Amino acid sequence: MRAPLSSPACLQHAQLVVALVALARPASAQAQPWPFELDPSVATDPAGVQARLSELGEGVPPIPDGELEATAVAPLTLYFHHAMLEQLELAFASGPGTDEPFAQDPSTCAAHAAFSFEDPVLPGASASCQQRAATLRAAVDDEGESCLRIEFPERYVLDQPPGEAATEDLQTVEGLISIAGEVFTHIPWPAGLLPAGFVEDARRIIAKLRYQHLHDGASARLERYRAAAALLESDDGCFHQARGAALAAALRALEAELVDAQAQLDALYAAGLEQAAQERQALLAMGRQRGELPHPALSDREREQLALYLGGIYWRMRGEALLGYPESGLLRRLLYTQHPFQVIAELTGGSDGAELGRDIFIHENWGYYEWMDIGRNPGNDKFSDLVDMAKRGKRTITLAAPHLQERGYDVAPLYAGALQMGPCYFYAWERLWEPARFFQVGEDLRDPYVWFLESPTAHGEFCTGGALGVGLARALLRGTEGSAADAGSPDAGELDAGVEVERDAGAGGALDGGSGPGEGGSPPTGDDVDGGHDEPRAGLADQEREGRALRCACQGGPRGLPWLSLGLLVVVVPAARRRAPRQHARPDA
Repeated sequence: MRAPLSSPACLQHAQLVVALVALARPASAQAQPWPFELDPSVATDPAGVQARLSELGEGVPPIPDGELEATAVAPLTLYFHHAMLEQLELAFASGPGTDEPFAQDPSTCAAHAAFSFEDPVLPGASASCQQRAATLRAAVDDEGESCLRIEFPERYVLDQPPGEAATEDLQTVEGLISIAGEVFTHIPWPAGLLPAGFVEDARRIIAKLRYQHLHDGASARLERYRAAAALLESDDGCFHQARGAALAAALRALEAELVDAQAQLDALYAAGLEQAAQERQALLAMGRQRGELPHPALSDREREQLALYLGGIYWRMRGEALLGYPESGLLRRLLYTQHPFQVIAELTGGSDGAELGRDIFIHENWGYYEWMDIGRNPGNDKFSDLVDMAKRGKRTITLAAPHLQERGYDVAPLYAGALQMGPCYFYAWERLWEPARFFQVGEDLRDPYVWFLESPTAHGEFCTGGALGVGLARALLRGTEGSAADAGSPDAGELDAGVEVERDAGAGGALDGGSGPGEGGSPPTGDDVDGGHDEPRAGLADQEREGRALRCACQGGPRGLPWLSLGLLVVVVPAARRRAPRQHARPDA
């Protein structure tokens, strides 16, 4: 039987204290400030790789001790967040066969699932009696699934219009889960892919996110049940006696069941509030502070889980996945990078997360197709590509890291997350693809959807976004030293990226210039999306025009400038392009 909501699988108090001690302890350096161990002598060009490593390490803080977990991918050791490494290893070992991870067998709400309305009104009854019957029918017509959505809170994703991603939904945690969750109902999941406890964790998190909606829906439904029961009790000859009695008994059962479900929901939420308060007090006891966070019943672990999966899913979507909308590459990256990572920043940092999603989007929009193949295509070998992809991850936080540091936060966790871009792609090619695995999920989705994890570059994208999400979340959740508990963010004008982006732009006009993950040089030719883009690669003139438009908008736009309007400005004006078959880097390419 499913564990009741009143008994969530939470951390025990002792585990909580231990975890927070580990969270807040001072950083100690690993052997190197990047998340892999590489002897340059194994590379085709040892001197070149050593030079790249030196560039990669410039300005990178030590990875906090215990932040990442090691795994061997011969001849290297790679480092990942524990949850990400667990997910990668489960992907490698998953199957054969498929699972239905969110199967629903009601227990708390079994009476609601089995209930069917039998009209109790007598044949030939008066219009007044017919009206009473209609009132009864409305009372038990539980179109909102008030009980079942407490027991299975993920059911709300079925309300999401297929193939759509409204901008307002991209700006909330619930909306982000709904958009991706609706698509996931169409994917057969390999057996053993999801970590133990994933479904229970997801249901608990969604119930906390939607607590007020679920609680209010149950209260409104209970009022209807009670009104319907009173109507049956006051019957003056309108209803069939046996059917009326059966309906009255059913209403009592439904009411009792919904009262119990609502009580479990309330207990879950109260336990979440208590745990979150303990976590914050433990942080304060260690001399660190942070402001109030949205969705106060979420634990720090749950916030990290959201950062991992939402970061991974939407970073993959920005590279073209799950939804066919929009076809334009730049608009897609704008929608699926800026909004989700802003949500992660605010979910884990409150007001101190302001503008960080924008910062990440600006420096995400820059090419790395030359290195994403991890040595498969002609050019540098896989060790050189590993380092260059890690440098590309470092480039992603060019604006976010200093802005976070200005607000008093330790950015070491953010760097540890961003630099995992190199290990993510290396693991994807060497473990999840050929010759080892050929792992795929959602590779054959059809309109209005597109593939999900259909290639090693897709796996690298998911891993990259998840690692970056966790890195950002951990940096913010650890709070600051010596700051006011809710100091808020600096003035928006101080955070405007326009001057920095303009200064960083190279002569070719790319958004942040550079010939590779290092600084300086000319922008790479070709489109700036990894994983085989679906559009013709834009020339330098197109990149220059788009870059100028974006820089102007960042510099001159008001703080509330809708990013969707910006996307329309820079990419929708050109003629629409037809989708072409996606090409992936392969060893024989």
